[in-house]
Amino acid sequence: MNDGNSELELLRGIRQLQERDNALLAELLAALKHQTQAIEKQTKAMERQSAQTVKLLVEQTQSIRETSGQQKQALEQQSRTFERHLQALELRLARQSGIETWCLFGVFAVVAGIFIARELRR
Repeated sequence: MNDGNSELELLRGIRQLQERDNALLAELLAALKHQTQAIEKQTKAMERQSAQTVKLLVEQTQSIRETSGQQKQALEQQSRTFERHLQALELRLARQSGIETWCLFGVFAVVAGIFIARELRR
């Protein structure tokens, strides 16, 4: 009977080991499920964050393009304004040069008149 008891105890021991293994496997499976869920949550959060980052980058790129366009328009406007100022300066210089020429001609005429008047008095 000793062999029967030891065989029975051996079977009980094997059964207990199997139950402990099954319990450990169940704990491992639960831990893996928990980790998988945490990874899925992190992945979804990262996807949302990536989508927000892409959206912000698109908005910033569009803003930079708009700003660049506005700056280009402002520079073109400044260039046109500068060109008009230059033309006005050139016109003023031409007028002033004309006035100076007439003034010099007038001074020359006055000097010539004085000279002629002196000569006529003699």
